[in-house]
Amino acid sequence: MSTDVSTIKEVMVGLAEQYSEIWLTEKQVSIMIGLSVSTLQKNRHKGKGIRYAKVGRLVRYAMSDVIQYMNNKKVLIIVNK
Repeated sequence: MSTDVSTIKEVMVGLAEQYSEIWLTEKQVSIMIGLSVSTLQKNRHKGKGIRYAKVGRLVRYAMSDVIQYMNNKKVLIIVNK
């Protein structure tokens, strides 16, 4: 029995919409926020940085946690005229 690729895509999109959390690799987060993978690893070891999940040896970051981390790093600039 062969499965139609478009059917699989539809199911995956439906699941993504239902379970909207997106999980990112170290490399993806590194590219997204401009920190090296080794800095992310050091921060995890120190108990700092972005929350993460670990399954076996795999480390994943929830997109929502990465966004929250970046939002917490915002700097307010006030210009006096």
